[in-house]
Amino acid sequence: MIRQRPPTARGFAFFVLEDASARIQAVISPALWEAHRALLRDARALIVQGEAAVHGRAVTLKVQRLSELPLGSWASAAD
Repeated sequence: MIRQRPPTARGFAFFVLEDASARIQAVISPALWEAHRALLRDARALIVQGEAAVHGRAVTLKVQRLSELPLGSWASAAD
């Protein structure tokens, strides 16, 4: 995962998720960033909901809701 919050993006943040078959760019508005700053900084896994747009192989997700995905105690052993 790559997180970007460039100063030229007017407060928007971008999370890029990529594997061998797909790349998804999640776009987070300034208001959502401020409301969930600690979650975005500290969570080990997130549940992200929003509106997706597909253009060829590129997928962009305009994030509308965020929550933490509880990993449980087994995740600590995998670190």
